[in-house]
Amino acid sequence: MSTKCKWINGVQTFYNTPMMIACGTISENAEFDSETEAAIFSTTIPVDTFNDTNMHFRITLGGHISSGGADDLTLSLNFGSTAVLATLITSDYPNEDDKAFICEYVGRIHTTGSTGKVVAQGRLMMEASAMADIKKSTAVAGVTVDLTAVTTINVSADWDGTTADTDIIVTYGVLELFTQ
Repeated sequence: MSTKCKWINGVQTFYNTPMMIACGTISENAEFDSETEAAIFSTTIPVDTFNDTNMHFRITLGGHISSGGADDLTLSLNFGSTAVLATLITSDYPNEDDKAFICEYVGRIHTTGSTGKVVAQGRLMMEASAMADIKKSTAVAGVTVDLTAVTTINVSADWDGTTADTDIIVTYGVLELFTQ
């Protein structure tokens, strides 16, 4: 099978092979520990990049989570400033210290244009005291967004409390764009 590619807005996009288009912006080793939602990964997508219904994307984040109490952590995949594509919520991790995590969101362009629809889901794999635990995102049928404009995709974090020693530290983040 040969790999096909084309240029979309100055980004070389590969068919049949994943293509990393952005490492995005993370505050490496910064601790996000407040009840105020904050972006832990963010990248800007050029105009008309998502112009094909065969287009998929994957965002992968990794780092460490500590929970000094019974606070829950919400991780949200956001498209632009208002559209929430998928949400993950951790719970039942009291007094966990510096546990490794990998968070992955995958999405597909369902329809294109200024009223395009994006469908996404996510999962969080986190080391717990005696084993690994997996959380999946809440089900979302799809979100209508303007796919013809420059936009930002970001993952945000929000704790439901501010117990001491509760934080998430992101050490890497990657966005991949690929088509079928």
